[in-house]
Amino acid sequence: MLRSLVGSEMCIRDMSDGEGESEGEGEGEEVLQEAEIKLERKEPWSLWERHLEYEAVDRVLEDLLKANPQCSELRLRRGLAFRDGKLETWNLSQCDLSRLPESFGSVQIGVDMSDEKSTFTLSAGVSSSGCLFLNNNHLSCLPRSFGSLQVEGDLFLDKNFLNKNQVPELPHVKGEVRVD
Repeated sequence: MLRSLVGSEMCIRDMSDGEGESEGEGEGEEVLQEAEIKLERKEPWSLWERHLEYEAVDRVLEDLLKANPQCSELRLRRGLAFRDGKLETWNLSQCDLSRLPESFGSVQIGVDMSDEKSTFTLSAGVSSSGCLFLNNNHLSCLPRSFGSLQVEGDLFLDKNFLNKNQVPELPHVKGEVRVD
């Protein structure tokens, strides 16, 4: 497996894709990028910690739009579902996303799953409460912070340019992780 930085993303690729990189190339730049990532990460993480979900989502949306200028804010917001001030579900399926910003790892999705009123079912019988839908996009890399993502339900990454080897361990995703 090959790990490399692309902007503020860490791409994880199979060695079989033929891509490689020269040793020592861009080491100083990589250290600088890591310092920038730490600064970027601080703000949205602290907003989630202080239960300021609306503000945290606004910050992540701002970063999503910078990383994906082809997307519209309205389209990204359309999939948001809040309940009692908490982000319950975020459907970003078919939003033409090609990159996720480093701040995306701060996202926390889910409600108390024991609350029967908070869960509704999609036509395929999938409970959508606490789910994050990133399927049907153009994602080929995930940010370093992706392993910090907190999702109470399922995480949908299928129909992107990702495979299972590119998805890091996700200890804070309680449901199923779906990848092609």
